[in-house]
Amino acid sequence: TDTDLCSPGSRSGRHGKSQRCKTLLAAKKEEQALLRKKQNELKKTEARIHELETRDSEIDALMEDEEVFTDVAKCIELSTEKAVIAEELEVLYEMWETLAE
Repeated sequence: TDTDLCSPGSRSGRHGKSQRCKTLLAAKKEEQALLRKKQNELKKTEARIHELETRDSEIDALMEDEEVFTDVAKCIELSTEKAVIAEELEVLYEMWETLAE
């Protein structure tokens, strides 16, 4: 491969070798950095999805509680929170699909 030409044991006497090697190595480092960034974003996205799904389940459980489902104001508050969670999850699921490719 091209990066093999840049290895210390390579004996190519070409003048442009050193610049080409620097360019190839820089490109490889940039590619690795982008991959790490993508992996970090994927982990953050997965963590946020888990957090929101957990809260959504907690809200479901709360809404089954008689003290909560008989309290109209609390039901409205929790329903509003569930709607916000659903919207954010929709965006996060799309992000996850893109990042997981």
